[in-house]
Amino acid sequence: MKKLKKISLVALFLFTFSVTGAKEKDGDGVSLNGEQTVLVDLSNVNWGTSILFEDNFGVTLFKDDLLKDGQYNKRLHLEMVPQGIYFLKVDKRFATKVWKIKKSSKGVEIVGKSATISKPHIRVQAKRVNVFMNNIQKGRVDLTVENRSGEVLTVIKDSGEHIQKTLDFASVPPGDYWIKIAKGQERFKEKVVIN
Repeated sequence: MKKLKKISLVALFLFTFSVTGAKEKDGDGVSLNGEQTVLVDLSNVNWGTSILFEDNFGVTLFKDDLLKDGQYNKRLHLEMVPQGIYFLKVDKRFATKVWKIKKSSKGVEIVGKSATISKPHIRVQAKRVNVFMNNIQKGRVDLTVENRSGEVLTVIKDSGEHIQKTLDFASVPPGDYWIKIAKGQERFKEKVVIN
């Protein structure tokens, strides 16, 4: 009887191991389950994080905004989406993590490793705007300030590893302004209000 229990326990362990091993985990919380399902399993996510599934043209097909801290689990069934390239994004306050997903006649696959895109930190203090941004690859970064009418007030170019700029708005009238940042293919845009 003891021998039968041990054999049953070993068989259960091997079955569980083989089922969990069949999932193609990349270690980042996104994996595949079967031919048409993407599993999103994230821990320690913060309120305000957005989960997006976009096509190759940037059209959002699925969006989920987290309303509380904690864990996030979701199955994305891709049977109805056409073949092509898609992007799963976990958009946090200071960075976005992106997975490239390809759907073909063979099924769905995660292409390569995930990529993390640093986002700029913009803080308004009275008539000054502080801009901070990591630029680990040291590529060219263009920072543009525009008024409400779209008139360009200033353009700053930098390629440092850590970009830190203080913009003085003391000589401009109160109102809404746009800070635009271009870094390679990445584009960021944020409205600031100067009183």
